[in-house]
Amino acid sequence: MADPYAERKAPAAGSPAPGGAPPWLEALEAHCAIVRRAADIDPAAPRLGIVYPDAGVLAPIARLRADLAALLLADAGGLNGHDLAAALTVFTGYQGKIYLLKHGFVAGPQGADGCFTVDGSLLSTVLKADVAGAVRWERDPDFGYEVAAMVPGVEAPAADALLPRLLYGHHDRVYEHAEHVAETRERWHVGLTGRGQAPAEVLAATGWPPRPTGTAWKD
Repeated sequence: MADPYAERKAPAAGSPAPGGAPPWLEALEAHCAIVRRAADIDPAAPRLGIVYPDAGVLAPIARLRADLAALLLADAGGLNGHDLAAALTVFTGYQGKIYLLKHGFVAGPQGADGCFTVDGSLLSTVLKADVAGAVRWERDPDFGYEVAAMVPGVEAPAADALLPRLLYGHHDRVYEHAEHVAETRERWHVGLTGRGQAPAEVLAATGWPPRPTGTAWKD
């Protein structure tokens, strides 16, 4: 029997993402230093936050490595080609934590089955819990950042949204999720290559193009 989901065409990934500043931005600045451009990176701050507009497969909040932080800041419009290498250097030497703070929706667009609106209360809850050491973080297999697998007091649907694979899966959108992950990676890679000499580490962080994983799993 044919798989009915395999025959469905996924809607455009993450569109439309919201524009403008998120309404929760000022409140979140009490928890972390918001980085809008390379000049805003404060190596002395204990926590940095990169606001990223998206309505698709990215998590509402995630902990970032230096290469992913530079990539997302560049894609959000906060870096040009020259600043990218400099930002990567600062992020690499940074001793605090760097967070993705999503402005938009998970499993959007609005009206889609399971679409979850990211709000400031969820983000601040996770940030405060992480400061207290109460969040269990796990590596996300799609983008390589750390996602909040368990946060005290956060239950479904917000808990599912923190792990977008779960939210898509619970609403029979598994194939759509896979397609949008690939589209997002490719878009990041194309955007970076259009900026000139992007650092190799940041290009690799896009996860594009896909690379064979070998055949060891067959043994």
